[in-house]
Amino acid sequence: MQPRPTQQSISHAPCVGRPCLLETNVSLLPDSIIRMSATADKMLDLEAMNLRILGQDRTRYYLDHPPSFAVDGRPDTAFQAPEGKSLCCAVVG
Repeated sequence: MQPRPTQQSISHAPCVGRPCLLETNVSLLPDSIIRMSATADKMLDLEAMNLRILGQDRTRYYLDHPPSFAVDGRPDTAFQAPEGKSLCCAVVG
């Protein structure tokens, strides 16, 4: 079932170093990212295409500030909302 346009997307990530789960309504990846492949042999092509869509800067940003680091206690690596979006998270643990 496809989500209705009025529904908010919720992303989840396990916390690093803490027994918890981060929930956020911040879109972690752009809508242009393709998340499904019709066949397994096309998955690597899809991954390469998605990396081009993301670009080097956004890929590096995501790797340096992943959602799982939301509670790592280090401001230089802690999860941050991409592109200045408002951050709305809940830590469940």
